[in-house]
Amino acid sequence: MVTRASSSSPSVRRAPPGAAPAGLAASEERYLLALQSLNYGVYDWDIEDGTIYYSPDLRIMLGLSEAELASPADWMARMHPDDMPLYRHKLAEHLKGMTARFECDTRYRSGDGTWRWARQSGVAQHRADGRAIRLVGATGDVTEIKNHEREAVAAAAAHRAALTLGHGRSGGEERYTLALQAIGENVYDWDLSTGTLYLSPTLLAMLGLPADAKLEQWADLIHPDDRPYHRSMLLALFKGDIARLDCEFRYAMPDGTVRWARQHGIVLRRADGRVRRMVGATGDITLIRQRALELERAKAEAAAAWRDNERTREVMAVMLDNMSHGVAMFDGATRVAARNRRFEEMLDLPASFFAGAPTYSDLIHYLARRGEYGDIDVDRFVDEVVARSSQHYSTERTRPDGTVLEIRHNPLPGGGFVSIYSDITERKRYEAQIEAT
Repeated sequence: MVTRASSSSPSVRRAPPGAAPAGLAASEERYLLALQSLNYGVYDWDIEDGTIYYSPDLRIMLGLSEAELASPADWMARMHPDDMPLYRHKLAEHLKGMTARFECDTRYRSGDGTWRWARQSGVAQHRADGRAIRLVGATGDVTEIKNHEREAVAAAAAHRAALTLGHGRSGGEERYTLALQAIGENVYDWDLSTGTLYLSPTLLAMLGLPADAKLEQWADLIHPDDRPYHRSMLLALFKGDIARLDCEFRYAMPDGTVRWARQHGIVLRRADGRVRRMVGATGDITLIRQRALELERAKAEAAAAWRDNERTREVMAVMLDNMSHGVAMFDGATRVAARNRRFEEMLDLPASFFAGAPTYSDLIHYLARRGEYGDIDVDRFVDEVVARSSQHYSTERTRPDGTVLEIRHNPLPGGGFVSIYSDITERKRYEAQIEAT
């Protein structure tokens, strides 16, 4: 997260929580209220001239006063030391144009002295030469989400601690089963108790390592700039902060080339919770990375012509369209007032559906007729769903293709509501694997 020092801070018109600042156009207000419903505060960092705009909601949401959060150094000073390598790595990677979007979860010390979690997202704009000139984004407190994830991790650790080797299954068979959970083909198996390492033939070939390769030989191939990040992810996995390793980094190959890899992994623990074994898979994603970089360079050339006018509307629109959630805002008459691309993608909604300013009832009717809810009394079902649409509630629904969506409704001041759709398919699949263990 980035902030403007108080000495160069612009005059900010403050509004009561849940209300939009006066003077905003209707479209700007919709975007602002939608972001407020997600508990996000907005920032806009002009990298070239060193100035930063931030919304008043940002400090309120983080529970920090202006004196406590007056400069970028203040935010960095509040960040947990263990999270700094990951944060710096992801920020630098995005500003260099190596990722489509900056997103990082870090712990910070709040005003009351407790450690809380913040999720920072951002989208950089680049000049034609590829240099980042601006980062627009939002920061939200995700402590409750992280607490839920830690509970799931603790449950998984309890199950894994009960696992024992043998029972009619060979080491190779168990290795294969565990690798399937980690997803991938190039398998590795690191036994921390004995210090032994197994690398599948395909992985050895990918890395150019000998059949008797040691852990140190594998680790030495990781690009020096990516080693702090990779180490921080391993520590998070071993400590139980994350349930499963999923990270991307570079290998510096002996022939001088640089290759990108994506590594997955899970750990097995002893009865005391300490890690005894790590099993997973890894693959080469160099071509995927190259294509993404080419796309971002093309976007950077187009973004070089952007101007800073209509800043509030632009910030809100960019952030909504780059969120991983599907977001739709409905006005007091329940008509679609604003939406992002992810909302259309998650529900497979064609552009023609929005041509006539559809209502929430139209949306549910459309999905029901398409078979999204199975064999039901459509009219009765629509009436029931619409009746609670303006209330605070959360529900889960499995689509016909197996995708599991979490749907939350948040009422807005003055009428209307925001619907937030999250794809939780992977989380549900992981929880099912734990229960089946």
